[in-house]
Amino acid sequence: MHSLWRSKAAAAPENKEDLLSRYFDKATHYYIVGRFAYFAGVIPTAGNLFHHAIEMSLKGCLVGTHNEAQRRRLGHNLHRIWRRFKQQAGNKTLSQFDATIADLNPFEDLRYPEKVRGWAIHFELMRQPTATIGSVPRNTRQFLLYLNEIDELVAALFRQAKLNPKFFKRSLRASGTAVLTKENVTGGIW
Repeated sequence: MHSLWRSKAAAAPENKEDLLSRYFDKATHYYIVGRFAYFAGVIPTAGNLFHHAIEMSLKGCLVGTHNEAQRRRLGHNLHRIWRRFKQQAGNKTLSQFDATIADLNPFEDLRYPEKVRGWAIHFELMRQPTATIGSVPRNTRQFLLYLNEIDELVAALFRQAKLNPKFFKRSLRASGTAVLTKENVTGGIW
């Protein structure tokens, strides 16, 4: 009987509006916790959480054109998801975030300790890019995270999805709202 229920549930059509909202709800949670980790100096967790936030937002934006199996096949590779999203969106201004995606994508590699065995790792966690990033020793993998760029990307994804960020802030406690708006260059959208 249990397997019969599962097959019926799996066959039900997707409610695209509901899924879009659910993806952005999850993305907002990852984003807030990523900002908390950023301000707490918890590296590389902040980058990994931001990676998840952007991945959820992008997959949410793809709900209208990609079914569940197609979204799953995209995996966690932000480059692949980003290319698909930009192609669908047809918004040339999104290219301004190509470097942000390129910087954020490698943070997925830090999710599992086995993937970083033997690496020397250098992190740069900054509000925005500067010309003073020093060189790193050979055989060192560098991870860059610019909070202002991530904040702007999140705002752009909300605009592209035509969603109101304030709706996703409604259930937060004051501490969550404080982390969300702290030094956020897009604070007015929240």
